[in-house]
Amino acid sequence: MTRFGIEFTFTRLENEKSIQDSINPHTKMIWVETPSNPLLNITDLELVSSVAQENEILTVADNTFSSTYFVKPLDFGINLVVHSTTKYLNGHSDVIGGATVTSTPPPN
Repeated sequence: MTRFGIEFTFTRLENEKSIQDSINPHTKMIWVETPSNPLLNITDLELVSSVAQENEILTVADNTFSSTYFVKPLDFGINLVVHSTTKYLNGHSDVIGGATVTSTPPPN
């Protein structure tokens, strides 16, 4: 995506310092996946949300792997949650789709 002017940083989101150290003046979003695939790292969604709110940064959680049955990222302050409905939610691989969920009302 760099050819479109999109910059990104890969970082471990294991503590507040590592999150803060990865934020720069151009940071607009923090994207997380918990547990991560394939390493199964667990991210503290409440911590990520808190740091992001302090820095006015949007948070997005890919919740495909854990599904809403196990984790509800919106409950931890995450702004947007994305799901691949093709995988765990469908379970039969006969549907191609996805969903984005938010608890933030649209602007007036």
